[in-house]
Amino acid sequence: MNMINVLIPEMSCGHCEKSIRKELAKVDQAAKLVFDLTTRQLTIQSRASEAVILNAIVEAGYEYEKVAAEEVVAKQVAAKEVEAPQCCGHCS
Repeated sequence: MNMINVLIPEMSCGHCEKSIRKELAKVDQAAKLVFDLTTRQLTIQSRASEAVILNAIVEAGYEYEKVAAEEVVAKQVAAKEVEAPQCCGHCS
């Protein structure tokens, strides 16, 4: 089982999350996904290869940056002091 943490700078709302979920489901319907829209991070647990998972994010239309697990926690703590993200514009 692969565990991958990524930062997706353009992921800001439920529409973004839905688009990414849809593409990831194509490669692994059983993947466990934890979205944090405040920090724009996604943690993925999947049986699919890392390359396939990351390609699915790109297919959904998003760029990503891999982050270490300890960076995820640090960014979540820092995000508590930051304003909530704005919608990408596709939700309306």
